[in-house]
Amino acid sequence: MFPQRAMPGDPAWQQVMELQSRKEAIERWLSSTAVPCQLVEALQEMLATTKRELQALEDQAGSNNSSSVYRRAG
Repeated sequence: MFPQRAMPGDPAWQQVMELQSRKEAIERWLSSTAVPCQLVEALQEMLATTKRELQALEDQAGSNNSSSVYRRAG
């Protein structure tokens, strides 16, 4: 089997891009002084979950050529 590159129409690529966008948004919220302190813990948990999901996708990609595309998306 030949490794395939992830393309914008690929569901895995779309999932990586969605998770990366979510991660960036949460990081922006956490860096904002306007976020109530009551939400900080929940946002930190959301960020940790998102990072785990991204890592799982990268691990799933393994050593095939598409893994470099996933890393570049992040």
